[in-house]
Amino acid sequence: MSNHSRVPFHSASAFALALAVSIALAGAARAGISDNVKTATLPNGETLTAASPQLAAAIEAAANGTPIADAFRQEGMTIPPPGTAVSDPVDTSQLAPGDIGMFTDRHALALGDSRALLNGQIQHISTVNGPGFLGWEHPPVSVSAPEPNRTDPPAPTRPAIARRTETA
Repeated sequence: MSNHSRVPFHSASAFALALAVSIALAGAARAGISDNVKTATLPNGETLTAASPQLAAAIEAAANGTPIADAFRQEGMTIPPPGTAVSDPVDTSQLAPGDIGMFTDRHALALGDSRALLNGQIQHISTVNGPGFLGWEHPPVSVSAPEPNRTDPPAPTRPAIARRTETA
């Protein structure tokens, strides 16, 4: 083995940790896993790019049959319930994957390339209309899970020892 492939470690535990991290990263790379994956795969095998990994996961889940609101909720995002007024509407020509179509009784989901998910089916965006359609809006920003309260365990203490003092 050449000297170039050796990495000095100060302890066996540091080496074990480095090895474990290397194996995990290599496995994630082979599996296509990344913290920054912004690609959603539709049931027909097509892919689309979303603005965030959470949005991509929500789009993919919805396209695979999860109700749209539930798909967003699973990714830490809450969308308004059906029938909610659209306060900042997005024009159809400006839609991006993940934009929400609001109806009085259901949601639609923009997929890009003039396509949308409506009633569990991928359809042309022009079919997302009608008297119950309230408009398109951008999805909410994902909310990361709150950090758990971490408290260090109390430092171990020794029991108090009573000292006797002798008086003369």
